Order: sequence, then C-alpha cells, then structure tokens
Amino acid sequence: MAQRLTHLFVWLGAFAWSGCVVTSVHPHVDAEKSVNDPRLFGAWVMDNDKDAIWLHVGPRAPAGQTLLMLNQSRKETQEFGWMSGELLTAPAGTDAIGSLGFELESKADGTVSPVDRKSWILMRYHVDGDTLRLERLDNDPTAEAIRRGEVAGEAPDQAATAEGDRKAAPPTLQAFPEGLAAWLSHKDAAAKGPVWVEFAVFSRAKAAAPAPAKPPTAPPVKPTAKPR
Repeated sequence: MAQRLTHLFVWLGAFAWSGCVVTSVHPHVDAEKSVNDPRLFGAWVMDNDKDAIWLHVGPRAPAGQTLLMLNQSRKETQEFGWMSGELLTAPAGTDAIGSLGFELESKADGTVSPVDRKSWILMRYHVDGDTLRLERLDNDPTAEAIRRGEVAGEAPDQAATAEGDRKAAPPTLQAFPEGLAAWLSHKDAAAKGPVWVEFAVFSRAKAAAPAPAKPPTAPPVKPTAKPR
C-alpha cells in the first residue's frame, strides 16, 4: 500500500518527496456520520508538462463520496492509470477535512486490483470558486505529536540508510474517529496540533464550448440556358 501511495503522489507531481505519506488506521469520521460537501462534486484537473491529473468526485450510496483519480502521461507511451476509493468529509473545527481510502487501482496489464482499505490519507481542503487546494499532514510534526501523546499512533525512530543519512518511516495514526477529529480540530494553545502542507492545486474542469454553428449556405444557382 505504501508503494502505491508513493506512486499516487508522484502522479500528482505536487511535491518532490522520496518517502511516504502519513496514513491513518481509521478515517476521521464514521461513514454514517460523514457529511457530503457538494462543493467537491464534479471534475477537477491539474495539468503540467508531464501529466494531466483528473479528480472526479460524486455522491456514494448509502453514504460518503466516491473519488476517482485518473493520470494521463504526456510521454510517447501515453501511460494511463487510475485509482478509486471512498472519500469521507466532515468539518473538524473550522477546517474542511477529508479521509480518503483507496479501494481499486488499475494495473499495467489493464486489469483491476483491490488495494488495502485499512489505510486512509487525511487531507485538508479549500474550495475557492473554481480552485481546489489540497493539504497533507506533515510527517515530522505528526510524529512529534504522537510522541507527545496528543494523538494515538506509531512514530518509528529514524534509521540509517545505506548512504548514511537518517530517515524515519512515516508515522501511522491509530486514534479512533472521535479522537482523530478532536486532534485535527485542536484549539489548545499548549498543544501544537496538526501541521499541514500544501501539495496540490486543481482547477474545476469545464466543458469546452461547442463551435458556433455555421449558417447554411445555399447551393449556387446554375444559370439557365438561353433560348436559341
């Protein structure tokens, strides 16, 4: 799952990062308590020289929302990939928070494979007109919050790499939805709370305007033959 999530954020192309993202064992809200956000509904696109990334969000029965992410490479190979999953949204304090749990992904051979639903990505999002900004939890501050006891989780110690650098595996949040939402909306001045970093900006996709219809042209009139 971690490898797949790494590929996901490489697809997004929004930040240079060789590690993995903070994941959570639980979403920040139970599915039956999720409150859909119609501002997210529709298609969003982030376009650059290498890829075109599409997000499609819509309602899901009986609760929650479905998110489909499409990646179209601009390379000659025209590589194409997609992942889909469940998006749960509910307010946490004054911030709009989403928990994204991927369920399916496409494979290189064209088949579809299920992914591990036990891991969730927590995102804070801002919708401003036709712009969608996504933020993720920062690794190191999240690990420190776990060590301070602000939120339940696992924060692995740093380990030396083959190059001699020291790098920690990403922390894993283990709090149940109630405790997780409480930490995400923490207003206690004595606690640092969560730290978010922006990683992607999308624009709302709009249908191309149809080409204006050309007025019909009358066929040319053939001159009548003159009588001899």
